Amino acid sequence: MKHLFLFAAMGFLAIASAAHAQQMMIGVRGGANFANEAWNDPGNTQSVSVKPGVIGGAEFDYALDRFLAISFDVLYDQKGAYYRSTDGIYNQDSAAWTTGYLEVPLLAKVSFGRGAINPYLFAGSSIGFLLSNVEKLHTYRSTFVPDGVGGLYPVDTTADIADSTTKIDFSIVAGAGISFRFPTGPVLFFDAAYAYGLTNIDNYYWDKIYGISMFSRDIRLAAGILFPIK
Repeated sequence: MKHLFLFAAMGFLAIASAAHAQQMMIGVRGGANFANEAWNDPGNTQSVSVKPGVIGGAEFDYALDRFLAISFDVLYDQKGAYYRSTDGIYNQDSAAWTTGYLEVPLLAKVSFGRGAINPYLFAGSSIGFLLSNVEKLHTYRSTFVPDGVGGLYPVDTTADIADSTTKIDFSIVAGAGISFRFPTGPVLFFDAAYAYGLTNIDNYYWDKIYGISMFSRDIRLAAGILFPIK
């Protein structure tokens, strides 16, 4: 939790630095996170692909001027990936990881234009605090009968693997969007972002022994609305 307090303090320092801002806004954002993982596996025995999840929560924007703002969010973020084994004869083992994080991005946002419709770019860092990680595994096991004829039968299991997952995921985030300002003040926005994980999130004992590591790679699509605070 000390990392959460540290990152929150950074956000509040940014708020303090924006005390002279023309406008402060608060609102919500929500959307989809198309999560994936980059694996470094010397054995190269797996295929990993995108797993959709949800992302959403509160957003606080502090305008330093007409074009520059600091954005501080507190979000629930579902990460993870789909896995499929590529070794063995049957090639039928697969898994899905659903990893929940409390995600806290701190971003700089640059807007273009002075009208009601304005495109914008944003970039910064994000820190995720692990809440849960559930693995759903689909595999096949062999069975033998007295006459010596073998066969396979499917087995599905669900396991909590939070203990095998690093508790903090630090990422670099960048993206673009467009905002629509209503005459009464609220701002509706749509944006897309890419989050590039810098932390090895694999804390499984045997993976560390064999030099296997994994890093989050997420594409986030979101929409939201912000309301001015007078």
